[in-house]
Amino acid sequence: MEKTHWKSLYSKYFLISLFFTAGLIGFEFFLFSKYYESFNTINFLKSGVYIKVLKTLALAVPSLLLSVFFVFAALISPYKYKILYFFLFCLSVLIEYGYQDAFNRFSNSEDAANALFAADSRIMFNSVSGYFDNLAIIPCLAFALLLIFIKPIQTKGLKTFLLTLALFVGFFSLTAYFTTNYFPSASLNAFYRTGIGFPVRWYIGSLNQPALIVFYNAPRQEVTFEGQREPGNNIVFIVDESMRGDHLSLNGYARQTTPFLEQLNQNGLIKNWGIAVSGTTCSINSNNLLLTGVNELPDIKGNIYQFPTVFQYSKAMGYKNFYFDGQLSYRWNGKSTDVEDFGEWVTSDNLQQENLYENDAEIARRVKAIVGNSTGNFIWINKFGVHPPYFASYPNSASVWLPIPQKNAKISLFADKIKPEELVNNYDNAILYNSQSFFTNLLEDGLARNTFYVYTSDHGQNLGENGKTLSHCSNTKNEANVPLFIVADPRIMPNVDTTFRASHSNIFPTLLDLINFPENERQQKYSLSLFNARGTNSKPRFYFEGNLNGRFSNGKYLFDQ
Repeated sequence: MEKTHWKSLYSKYFLISLFFTAGLIGFEFFLFSKYYESFNTINFLKSGVYIKVLKTLALAVPSLLLSVFFVFAALISPYKYKILYFFLFCLSVLIEYGYQDAFNRFSNSEDAANALFAADSRIMFNSVSGYFDNLAIIPCLAFALLLIFIKPIQTKGLKTFLLTLALFVGFFSLTAYFTTNYFPSASLNAFYRTGIGFPVRWYIGSLNQPALIVFYNAPRQEVTFEGQREPGNNIVFIVDESMRGDHLSLNGYARQTTPFLEQLNQNGLIKNWGIAVSGTTCSINSNNLLLTGVNELPDIKGNIYQFPTVFQYSKAMGYKNFYFDGQLSYRWNGKSTDVEDFGEWVTSDNLQQENLYENDAEIARRVKAIVGNSTGNFIWINKFGVHPPYFASYPNSASVWLPIPQKNAKISLFADKIKPEELVNNYDNAILYNSQSFFTNLLEDGLARNTFYVYTSDHGQNLGENGKTLSHCSNTKNEANVPLFIVADPRIMPNVDTTFRASHSNIFPTLLDLINFPENERQQKYSLSLFNARGTNSKPRFYFEGNLNGRFSNGKYLFDQ
């Protein structure tokens, strides 16, 4: 009789778990319909793609059953374990609702890589607070009430918790190894699918590709040619942050966001390619492509970890290297073995500014001193720029266009707290302040002798167009919209054709030309240099979104339409 009672009780708890999970899925299906539409099995069936339907169901059904088991394990466990289950549930839901808020999808391994390698606590806090979705409180509150009012069955919950953990790790390790890990899922599972899948792909690999660590640990190709003469010029390569090309008045934008650059242009000191196209829409990927000149995407061979860096080339030609980072204080661009080629590495902490938006002006002052007193310097700058939230990139007193959002307002447009015009005002104010403070400190007293300043941005920005709420790292055209120009004395500037439709990939060979590295000695076949490109060489330009190695969800998109 007692055995039957316990069996009945467990069945009852399992049914409660099943209904709760079904309710969660229904709630999320309603909220995130755009996400689930991408897995429309009815369309697949109509198209006769039956295998795809079977694959989707073979992954989705066990994944959803895992959610049911998670809830069941939480209900039967003692209260001290219920707290742990509640924390794990809310952690997943809060983060994944934020990704839906920003990207109309749940997280993937590319997001994990960005969080681990290209974000500090400040960026993480801004992202979490900016894209916090209030609706995430509803499932968390419902789960809390369920855990409180459903009394535990077990007196000890360790074995059940370890079993739950083993099921999650086992299932998502297999999906990461044998599949692309892209299938419909509840928020609860999506977070742990990402968290478990990333180390599997990084350290173990997949059925069709070796582990990413294999590429990362491979040595870079050596630059064997060495220059025989001391370099007689300086190259300053400036990679701005989140500068959208069509919001620079230098490029015809109606608001005067870059007056100092316009003055330089009127004096004949700028060669401007106007709107260029970034390699990708996310910082870490774009910078790795700029660092290595890789131009074939997806990069299934891991060339960004194996091609020589521009620092290796400049070092071989006798340049003294400098790397200024106005954003972070740890290495995130390239890989750890590249640091020895960075030369003098100046981080955000080294700049010692009271406000981070002052970092770029301090970089400009230091670079001005270097190129003003010597030649033979190759300098890479990652500016602090105008990364969202944009009000963190300028003092409130420097606001020109009003109204602007309150600093405690949510960045996500879903919250209806920031109107599109406020977002644009905020962004334009940031561009004006940042551009003026950097370039006036760098060039107000004139250009340094025999110095070339090559300027672009890592990616552009989405400013609420087409109902999108994210700023970058997705697939909209404006996120790949970047400026590209060179500042130099006309007497040393080669004859160029700025009607050429340029991309990020044209910058690496241009830098090699500037350091006079012989073309026949270069380790790879790179894209066309801006010094050799003519308007007639223009081709349709593409940008890439997602994982560079083609292991997770990604896409290649046409920019010129």
